[in-house]
Amino acid sequence: MTPFQSLKPMGLRQHMKEREALPDADHVAHHCKGSEIDEGVVLSSAFELRHATDTRPEETELSVNWLEFFKKAERAAAVDEIRKIIQLELKASARFAVFNVGSVRKQINDNPDIPNKIDVLYMPEDDDPSHAGVVGYVVDDLDVAAELALLDIELFPAKID
Repeated sequence: MTPFQSLKPMGLRQHMKEREALPDADHVAHHCKGSEIDEGVVLSSAFELRHATDTRPEETELSVNWLEFFKKAERAAAVDEIRKIIQLELKASARFAVFNVGSVRKQINDNPDIPNKIDVLYMPEDDDPSHAGVVGYVVDDLDVAAELALLDIELFPAKID
């Protein structure tokens, strides 16, 4: 058992099943490289799914972390918890883009010009119990990535010295 497998969401969250839709009122954070942010604005490239390489398969969902999993009163405190468990090298130029789950669904699913219907699902991993995914779009679906960049996004530094 990893140290994070013992973490369990509290209250109603303890009944969340894998691949269950997160509540509209909740929030998720997506790690954005410094090159995906321009003067405090997250670029659509941050939300594009990546092609397969020799070392990883093609992405089928946008990797995010579910903030309410941690049951913290402040979003900044939940982002602190994500920093502790995320399996990425965090750089000073990177940011966590935090946005509302319901806004994601509304921005895409209510747009008549986008045929995709997306969702935000709880997808815990052994080393990251807060992991979730934005599903329902594919690599090279630039329209969805562009719409996600239009969300009301709150940025937090990825690395704290």
